Amino acid sequence: TVVGTGEFVTAPFLVAEHLESLGAQVTCQATTRSPALVSHAMRCRETFEDTVGDGIPNFIYNLMPDQVDRILVCHETPAPSHPITHLGRVPVDAVFL
Repeated sequence: TVVGTGEFVTAPFLVAEHLESLGAQVTCQATTRSPALVSHAMRCRETFEDTVGDGIPNFIYNLMPDQVDRILVCHETPAPSHPITHLGRVPVDAVFL
């Protein structure tokens, strides 16, 4: 799974598309600051602190940890002050674009 942070989604999508062209099975998702009720289409939610250290909760929905073996979180900024290290039980690899 390739994850874009906030509104930074175009470059992560292109990374996912490239990985898929190499034969990988890839999904692409984005984080959000918008809380939503887990129900119906929203099957699960992971909550984590924003990567810039403002203390604002961020979310990602429908990331099924048992169906993901690797997560690449793409950032448009240099190393964040509060990096995302795990989403669910899956460790995260940071990618700085």
